Amino acid sequence: VTKDSDYSAAYIQCCEMLNDFCEVDFVDLNLGCPIDVVCNKGAGSALMQRQSRMRRIIQTCSEVLTNCPLTIKMRKGYADNKPVAHELMPKLRGWGVSAVTVHGRSRQQRYSKLADWQYIQRCAEASSPSPEKMSWSRASLYGAPTSSSQSAASTL
Repeated sequence: VTKDSDYSAAYIQCCEMLNDFCEVDFVDLNLGCPIDVVCNKGAGSALMQRQSRMRRIIQTCSEVLTNCPLTIKMRKGYADNKPVAHELMPKLRGWGVSAVTVHGRSRQQRYSKLADWQYIQRCAEASSPSPEKMSWSRASLYGAPTSSSQSAASTL
């Protein structure tokens, strides 16, 4: 597999094996991994720079998985100054995603700096045009602000 490959075949094979041989509650794609060896191959959070590739992979996995829902994890974006998760949120349901976890940092930040809880709120609001938002307590979200008005989750 070359660097320019979108790894669709590998994703399909994994999802087919999970679907055919495993009993799982859901499959979660980690599209937020910031590690160099992963991003340098165009995977993990690097996919946030290539939305058509991300869409192809998500749609393919969703179509193959007939026994369980597909969920994803992603970051704010690849670069600090260019968050894109809020733009992706309204599209994900149509691509076949059942739930999303947003890491409130960019790939560039890795695991340093505080999570941007206001941005996570923005993503929750962008994910659903309906008012089906739920406030989560600090106990429910590790590291979440104590004010329930600062943290929210939304169903796709």
